[in-house]
Amino acid sequence: RYPKYKGNLGANWQAELGSTGWQWFARADLIYFGSYYVDESNLAKAPSQLLLSGRAGVTNENWRIELFGNNLTDEDAY
Repeated sequence: RYPKYKGNLGANWQAELGSTGWQWFARADLIYFGSYYVDESNLAKAPSQLLLSGRAGVTNENWRIELFGNNLTDEDAY
């Protein structure tokens, strides 16, 4: 009940916002989970999944403002 292929990819970006003392940041995560058999009889398979999540925001020494989303592609797998 485990897929033959599984993997993830993540990326981070960040930079200063001029001389304001604030920084912007962004992150994206992509997760792949291949198809797999749902029980020991190997008669039924669950489909593969590809999930995309992300976040973006600004931060300074005292504050962090962030927006995030999970399953941004609205994957309907188990």
